[in-house]
Amino acid sequence: MKPILTLAFLGILTLAGLLFAWSKINQPDILPVLGTAPSFTLTQADGSTFSSDELAGDVWLADFFFTSCGSICPTLTARMSELEDTFEGLNGWKLISISVDPENDTPEVLSEYAREHDANPENWIFLTGEKDEVHELVRKGFLQPVEEVTNQPEPILHTSRIVLVDREGRFRGFYDALDPESVVELTLDSVRLIENREP
Repeated sequence: MKPILTLAFLGILTLAGLLFAWSKINQPDILPVLGTAPSFTLTQADGSTFSSDELAGDVWLADFFFTSCGSICPTLTARMSELEDTFEGLNGWKLISISVDPENDTPEVLSEYAREHDANPENWIFLTGEKDEVHELVRKGFLQPVEEVTNQPEPILHTSRIVLVDREGRFRGFYDALDPESVVELTLDSVRLIENREP
């Protein structure tokens, strides 16, 4: 692509993002309630037990990944890291990253992964557990696909969505981390809930 066309294309994308953000800010619709987030008990990167009860009263976002994934997971983790930076200085939020490859993603592996991505353990929590339990939680609890496969570049297929949960433990949105417009929407919706600015 010629440089001038490249610049024009990037300019259009930037303008589209700004217009979308402006429309979201100036039209603060109530987010839909899409169900109730599941209860769960899993293992943190430090080896301690973590219960979903500890999220009561917080706005939280969940993604599903595994540390050896080379396809969508780096983007998912990058989006979560950007959200952590965006929410800095705000109160009452958590990021939850659940490994869908718990047989390999031990607490030690998750701890190293968290360090590599400068995750603050006070706000960004990495979780693992028994494989069958985790996969059932993802499918039935979070309503997201996960599947072990063979003859594929990655051994596990899983969603690229980030799940937004409000202070009452209700699903308020499912956002595709691979879609820039969806990421803008996720960021704006999350901040609205964290700051209690929903009409």
